Order: sequence, then C-alpha cells, then structure tokens
Amino acid sequence: MSFILELKMAYAEISAALAAAFKSIDLDITPVLSLPAMGRGADLQCNSLMPIVGKLPPSEAAVVVAQVGAALNLPAEVGIISPSGRAFLNVTLSDAYLAKIANEMIGDPTLGVIPDATGVAVLDFGGPNVAKQLHVGHLRSFVIGESLRRLLLSKGHKVISDIHLGDWGLQMGKLLLGLEASGYSLDASGLDRIKKADFKLSDLQAFYVIGNDLCPAKDEDDDSDSNQASLTARARHLTSLLQGGHPEITDIWSILRSVSLSEIGELAKTLGAHFDLWLGESDSHSDVLAMVETLTGAGSMIHDAGALIVPLENQKPLLIRSQAGSVLYGATDLATAWARYRDLKADYHVYCVDKRQSMHLSQVEQAAHSTGLVLEGVFRHAAFGTVNGSDGKAIKTREGKPPALTDLIDTVTRKTREKMGPGVDDAVVEMVAIGALKFADLISDRTSDYLFDVEKMTSQEGKSGPYLQYAVVRIKSLLDRANAVPGTIEPPTDPASRHLLFELSRFSIVVDRAYLELKPHFVAEYAFQLAQAFSTYYAAVQIIGSKSEASELGLCLLTMKVLERCLYLMGINVPERM
Repeated sequence: MSFILELKMAYAEISAALAAAFKSIDLDITPVLSLPAMGRGADLQCNSLMPIVGKLPPSEAAVVVAQVGAALNLPAEVGIISPSGRAFLNVTLSDAYLAKIANEMIGDPTLGVIPDATGVAVLDFGGPNVAKQLHVGHLRSFVIGESLRRLLLSKGHKVISDIHLGDWGLQMGKLLLGLEASGYSLDASGLDRIKKADFKLSDLQAFYVIGNDLCPAKDEDDDSDSNQASLTARARHLTSLLQGGHPEITDIWSILRSVSLSEIGELAKTLGAHFDLWLGESDSHSDVLAMVETLTGAGSMIHDAGALIVPLENQKPLLIRSQAGSVLYGATDLATAWARYRDLKADYHVYCVDKRQSMHLSQVEQAAHSTGLVLEGVFRHAAFGTVNGSDGKAIKTREGKPPALTDLIDTVTRKTREKMGPGVDDAVVEMVAIGALKFADLISDRTSDYLFDVEKMTSQEGKSGPYLQYAVVRIKSLLDRANAVPGTIEPPTDPASRHLLFELSRFSIVVDRAYLELKPHFVAEYAFQLAQAFSTYYAAVQIIGSKSEASELGLCLLTMKVLERCLYLMGINVPERM
C-alpha cells in the first residue's frame, strides 16, 4: 500500500469514526477536517457540529458533544479524537504513525503524491503579442503558468502547454503600416530589404507604435474621396491581405514574427517557462473559416447588425466577426478550443490569463459547448491579478507605461548581487534572483494583486525565495558534514521534531489542494511553513553526534526532499551553495 493511500485512509478513518458517531445520535452531518487555529493543541479539527450545536443552549450543546465523544472509536495506532469547547472535535495523530508516514514518504519517488488524474490538459499561457516587448503584465502568466504545468504533470495529466501568441488581427495590420511608413515597401523588393535588416524586437515595437499612432482611436473612415483611403482602412486592408495569404505580406509577417519568437524564447528560458507548442492566433485561421461555414449553416452562428455572433444564454454574445469584416479574437479563441479538442484530444482546458479576461473566457466556454464544437471537457480560468507599485496601483514607469520585463529582472538581479556580494558566481546570482522573483509572485493568491517590493523579495530572511533556497542548501551542507548516513526515522521525542513530522505529513494534501484549485500559493505557503519548522527543529535538536543521529539525518533528508519538490513545483532552482 502506498503512503498516499495510507495517509488518506488515516483521514478517511477519522472521517468514518466521526460519521459513525454522528449517525449514532441521529445527526445527518458530513464530517469535514481542517487545520486547527493556533493554540488548539491538535493536529486536525472537525467543526462540523457547529451549525447544529451553535443554535442550542450551552447545556444542551454540551450533551450533544459529550454523546459524540462517547461514541467515537478510532484505532489507537492512528490517533485520538477528543471533544473540545462548545462544538470542536480535536484530532491528534499518534507519534508512531507520524514516523511511519515519514519513512514511507522518504522511499516514495513522488513523496506520497498520487498521479491519479487522467486525460489531456492543455495549458494556455495567453501569450504576448508579436512585435511588442514583454512587460510586467506577462510575468505572472509565465510564472504561474509554469507552476500550474508542473502541478498538472505531478498529478498525472498529459500536459500540453501552448504560449498562444497574439499574432493576428488588426494589430498586425498596424505593424505593417508602421513598417511601410518607415520607408519599407511591402512588395518583393521590400521583402529583400527586410530580410537583410536584422530587426530586433525593439525595432518592431517602434514600427507598431508608428502604425498605431497613424490610426485614429475610432473609425474615422471617410469614403467621400475614393482615391484617398484612411490610414485605418489601409491597416485593415493589410490585415485582410495577410489573412488572405498574400505572398509578400505573409513572408514579411513571418520574418517579423520570427524576430518576436526569438526574443520571447530567450525570456521564457530565463524564467524557466516551458512551451510544448509555440502556436498563435494565426494557426487557427483555417479553422476559423471552417467553423464559420459550419456554424452559420447550422444556425449556431448568426448575423446581427452586420456582425457575426454566437448567441449565448444569460450573457452577451460572443463576437466572431466585426461589422467591418475583421476576424475578432472571440473567433480565434473558439476555433483554437475546437482544434485542441479535435486534434489534441483535450479533456481539460486551462487558461492562465489576466482576470480581466474572465467574461470573455466564460463566453468562449459556453459557445464551445452550446455549438457542439467541444462536446466534452472542462474549462478553467486560472485568473490572476496585477503587479502593483508602492502606490498600490499597477506598476508603471515614469512615462506611465508598464515596465519591460527585462528591466524588472535586471532590477531584482542587481539587488540580489548587492546582497550576495561580488564574489558569487553570476549563474548563482541569477538563479537566486529568478527564484526571488517567482516566489514573490507565487506566495500571493493568484487572484490577488501583489506589491513589487525588490527589497523584501530578495531577503534571505522571512517569506522569500532565497530563504527557501538557503534552507535546502543548509540541509545539504549538514548531510555532507555528517559522519553517519540517514536512517529510519524514529517517533519524535520533542515538540520541534513532532511539529516537523506533522508538517511533512501534510505535503500530498497541500499538492492536491493546489492542483484542485489551480493555486500554487498553497505550495508556496506550505514550503515556507515547512522551512520554518525545520529552522525551529535545527535550533532545538542536536543532530550530528547525537545518539539518534541516523534518525535525525533521515528527518533532515526527507525535509530537504520535500522542500526541493515544493521549489520544483514553483519552477525555482536551487544552487549548490549560497
């Protein structure tokens, strides 16, 4: 029997004992176990009686709790359940059982996490737009998305991650317009010049800004002069040529796209974000055409005031094509979901995208199901908040723009170098800096905004990535110095050891919760609590040279393994020395 089954059986046995006790006095209650509040003196707690006894007079409530306590029957090798207070039931696991759990964990490659999830999970990172530099808004997608990818993998899914680039639509027309306005012709002769230009992403962003500035904020087309099309109409025409497969336009677009891919790839590598697919909105173009033909024929997609829409229940329709004939991102997202279901056999569609896209993704999900494009499968939006500055608002440069992601990375790296000193290898500094940046992002619930505090995130004390990395390095050093080898972990004989063992026993439950809720902050918070528990244990217990050295080293080894696994799930690497 694997550890995870036995641990869950322990919880199941506790739940069964509670349910039986409830039933014996005719209470129809499903027991729910949770971690107790500080100072409760128990490992677990059941508060399920509260809704009932909370309405009773104190004397009657005491009778109910006493009756439940008298009816409880839990095997002694698992632990003890005892009534506490007005409606609480405290659970204390036995010391021997905690040691048994730890010894089974240390021999399990997954440390007790059962890969019991099935099916194909497609993870959409809601990637950056072509021709635009990555900025702070892309940080959370890359960091949270990679952590979710690892959580999904650890639970057994076949995971396919897709960056899903923004490389289609009117923004591409504006890019081409800016290129043209900068003196590059968009014909065969211009193509040869562009091939030799050796553009950088910053050049492309400049072209896009030019093109965007040339187009009015609103459509101000004036067809009174048929010889002079508006610049907005020119951008739309270039978009239409691209989407229609015009040879030179397509080749020029492909060159510009490859420039973006190269630089985006370098940043993704720096942040440790892995993509199985480097697809974009453009890859759904043929599916959009087929989808429109199929769904309009079936009546699932209709024309409304010149636009093409998918009507939805209880929310606004999903826009597919504008009145001007432009293909909108509702169309590309819907067609992409269809292709993932059809070609990748996706059972689970996870979108790691800004929370401001919640309504749009809800529309896509409903449209996918209502039209029959996706017959089965679950859609989840792993929405995230913004990165804020000291003023509590979305962080921006002095010019009022989101700071470039490279600038943020450089800022954290400089501060890390300053704190680690000049003699530390650059690779180690970068590893610690990226770990600091990631942990600062992941320690917050992804739905919340968080403060970008470079001083706090690079600290080797407190709740930070470097603190966790240092904890692992310290344990490795301890194990290297020891004369004995790690042995069987014995039942604890002191509070610090027992607390550390209990924290270790929770690992698989924490991973399961982070997976089910798609929230890596549960892993981040747990890792910090585990590191704190080890720090207390390290200060309180003699390890090297003690009579129980082999057992203590076994406990240290397991702690290191679990911390390393937590950091892996967060996408954080650990240097050999710090």
